[in-house]
Amino acid sequence: MCGLSVDGGMLERIRRARDRVRREGVGSFAYEAVRSSLPFRDRFRLDLLVFEWTKGRKVPLEPRSRLRMLRHGFLSSSYYLYGFDERRNYDDYVSEYEKMAYTAHINGRTRTYLDDKFQFYSAMRSRGFGDRLPELFGAIDGGRADVEDVGADRVLELLDGGERLVLKSATGAGGSGVYICRAADDGEGYVVNGDAASASEVRSVVSSVERYLVTEYNEQADYAAAVYPDSPNTVRVMTMHPGDDDAFVAAVVHRFGTAASGGVDNWSRGGIACEVDEATGELRRATRYPFDGELRWFEAHPDTDATIEGRSVPGWERVREGVLELAEAFPDMPYVGWDLLVTEPGEFVVLEGNNQSDVDLVQANRPLLTDDRVCDFYEEFVAADEWPPGGS
Repeated sequence: MCGLSVDGGMLERIRRARDRVRREGVGSFAYEAVRSSLPFRDRFRLDLLVFEWTKGRKVPLEPRSRLRMLRHGFLSSSYYLYGFDERRNYDDYVSEYEKMAYTAHINGRTRTYLDDKFQFYSAMRSRGFGDRLPELFGAIDGGRADVEDVGADRVLELLDGGERLVLKSATGAGGSGVYICRAADDGEGYVVNGDAASASEVRSVVSSVERYLVTEYNEQADYAAAVYPDSPNTVRVMTMHPGDDDAFVAAVVHRFGTAASGGVDNWSRGGIACEVDEATGELRRATRYPFDGELRWFEAHPDTDATIEGRSVPGWERVREGVLELAEAFPDMPYVGWDLLVTEPGEFVVLEGNNQSDVDLVQANRPLLTDDRVCDFYEEFVAADEWPPGGS
């Protein structure tokens, strides 16, 4: 899985696409027409170059290093994240090109279970794991026969009855567009994402969205709240299921919200993340995305000063076994990033599954391709004669 070679014909197509992007933007019909004319993998070479042109230029990096990164399939944003300013062990890391062209397609058509949260709920329930999910009260303009549509009246009724709710898009990612709602403590009005809101403002939120899930809000375990109480702090567990072997845990990362991340724990929004020892559940030091080109490490939370490094997920062995049980039940989804909220020692709910396991989040702590099991798994699923799988 690697390499970014560009021939003369490809360069000409890139120049044409570049000119159209300048005129019409990425995602325009003209750009997509050029992209769709390319062989499958070359489409992602083009994407990589366009992403670098549109976004990577913001990263302060000399041209020689920028070109070296592209040649190895990486965007400039990975330069500081993976420490390539100090070493050049590119082959130890899954690159952006490999993520787009290869690993994103490992699950084939079953990725729809992971790309759509309604589908995910349906799949989990059909395989006997409904009790692992937050209760689903309904959908806002969900358009599904198997989920009750609810409006603002029902949302307010639930809030007035003491429920804390999470409203989130069926296809959203990165923590954007999530609304955490509850009735105000004094019984006067409501609180949405930490801010006071009136009934009319709650109605405005509901009327402004579509294809949204309305779920219960689960309280996190004490250990996580002790680090940062103002956001749900989730665990991302990456599982891999080789075709002829048992599923295994490839990596575990714990995310924590910060004052900068705005009530969610997403790393790309300013949260922090640390590796979790897969065998023991012990947390290691945390880092945050190097928006300014400097990768910083934290032994304690930057806002609360609560210790992170050395803290453990309580009941980790049971959590780990529970996730592996999920992975074994979904052999048709061999590559999943499970987002968990630990609620009690050894107990958790699954908030969602991810087709794209945010390898940058994982690899900021440890490169994936130094693990022979991971390399063998990737090699199994990116064989040229099977690509892309399932017509993905």
